[in-house]
Amino acid sequence: MKVLIHALGADQGGAVRFLSGFLPALESSKSTLESKPVYYILIRDKIRISKQNSKLTFLKVPNWLGSHVLARLIFDNLLLPFLMKVKRIDCLVTLTNLGPLWGAKRHINFQRNAVFFSRWYFHQISFKEKIVYLLRKAYLFALMNRATKVIVPSNSMLSSIPKNLVEADPDKFFVFPHAVEKLSPLEVSQVPKRLVEVTSHSPMIFFYPSLYAIYKGFPVLLRALGKLKRIEKLDFKCLFTVELDSFGADRSKISTILRQEQIENDVIFLGNLSFQEADYIYRKTQCLVYPSILESFGFPLAEALSYSLPIIAADTPINREICQNGALYYPPIDSESLAAHLKSVYDPSVREKLSNEGKSQFESRDWRWSTYVREFEKLL
Repeated sequence: MKVLIHALGADQGGAVRFLSGFLPALESSKSTLESKPVYYILIRDKIRISKQNSKLTFLKVPNWLGSHVLARLIFDNLLLPFLMKVKRIDCLVTLTNLGPLWGAKRHINFQRNAVFFSRWYFHQISFKEKIVYLLRKAYLFALMNRATKVIVPSNSMLSSIPKNLVEADPDKFFVFPHAVEKLSPLEVSQVPKRLVEVTSHSPMIFFYPSLYAIYKGFPVLLRALGKLKRIEKLDFKCLFTVELDSFGADRSKISTILRQEQIENDVIFLGNLSFQEADYIYRKTQCLVYPSILESFGFPLAEALSYSLPIIAADTPINREICQNGALYYPPIDSESLAAHLKSVYDPSVREKLSNEGKSQFESRDWRWSTYVREFEKLL
């Protein structure tokens, strides 16, 4: 059986995090299927995945082709069907939402972007963005209608998809949570000096690993941190895995909040971290803060659970689904409540309780990538 795994949408964030675990596990797995799969992996040429053997054949295309929606649509619907015919592909797996409307004998479509099923997000964007949003949403539903199976990473996301817009049997939907394992640690001598400096000489380090988007909750978190600094007179460092320039048109707004809340020196924008650098920060921080209000899964939450790290998260269905009792929750846009929770974790007993609950939650299921791949192959 020849399987084409379409991952052109993987560019950054959770999609790349997924590939970094999934592809090596797929390469090293021993398939239990009667017809052993032969895998072709369609990815952007900028993605670097270490190869252990020749089990996977990588088909790389220029990064720009995956970055532009129109180019992707042309490629998916005109060139990809031809490629599948030439390679005699038996099953197409589209990992990142988009894909071809025809040409596949079997099509397993992964839906991972929760914004296209959120009324809240629709009302936040401009009129011009709404047009593109609605066109892309219509395409996604056409894709789901034509797919053999539709895979989502959480029950929360599944419940957000209006089934009346999917004409096919609703039993085609499957919930398939992501796998998560601890990241590989850095040797002490390899830890960048800047990471050592920002994690030293602070009684409390908060960590929010995330790219920027309007639903990520950065303003709410910054306002809460300001209350912690100005009103409670508490010292801390809060580390972000974005650069200030990443906020684009909202940079001025973010800079204004930092200045108003008097936390310019307490909030550190680290920029993108390697997986090993992220491991170092996870081990050095006292609390993961997760103010995002719109996710399909939330890798940082699961990673924090794997480190038994105390978590404070916005009270959303997906955050509760992943963390259960292993987090403190606050109303998503309530900076006062968030500030109160931030203050509470200065108490070692609170952190210990959250750490124990998080550890229990992580141990309650098998998160290994090897298990994920074994279950994935049953879908083929």
